[in-house]
Amino acid sequence: MSMGNMEIQQGEIHLWQLKQADFDLAELRSACVSWLTESELPRYHRYQFDRHRKQFLLGRVLMRSALSNYDTRLAPDAWQFVQNQYGKPAIIEAQNSKSLYFNLSHSADRLVLAVANFSNIGVDIEHAIKSRKVAAIAARY
Repeated sequence: MSMGNMEIQQGEIHLWQLKQADFDLAELRSACVSWLTESELPRYHRYQFDRHRKQFLLGRVLMRSALSNYDTRLAPDAWQFVQNQYGKPAIIEAQNSKSLYFNLSHSADRLVLAVANFSNIGVDIEHAIKSRKVAAIAARY
């Protein structure tokens, strides 16, 4: 997932996406479970189903790998996060010299990460079974 030293221009939002089916949980666990912090590990182990463990681990791998593309001084396993009162993670202030902000969303088999240089960043995806009139919905809102 490493692409080198990426830059985000003012007002840009970079989107990263993963499809869970592209990753094997055993290989992912072997390579990346050590990236989880002491507070993330119990959460990872609390999930009853492998698909939920995989989704959680992939989300953390995506966050850390993508952020390391913007700040190459930090390896993916070195990132540390705090959570707000709603559980949304953010980079701890001491590591955020590049003013990076992100938001992660997942639905069904997809994960999407939005990265920006402003704090009010949000992204949301939703698995839709039936087709929708996206243009009409977008025009309304």
